[in-house]
Amino acid sequence: GAAVAVAVTAVDADGPHQTRPDWDFGDGTGYVFGTDVTHVYNQPGVYKIRFYGADSVTRTHKEVQIEVKP
Repeated sequence: GAAVAVAVTAVDADGPHQTRPDWDFGDGTGYVFGTDVTHVYNQPGVYKIRFYGADSVTRTHKEVQIEVKP
């Protein structure tokens, strides 16, 4: 199957305060750092995309599950 690209963006409801947005795309490739990130999945499967962010006041963790079909 063809590779699938996923684009993600870290957005703070109070403005651009994220000091270190970290992404884990759930496919064993490790963490990616950045506000706007594109990741390519080369294999079909079910993956959890995890976001970790922090500013001077709070820490945030969110996750979403996606399915890449063949």
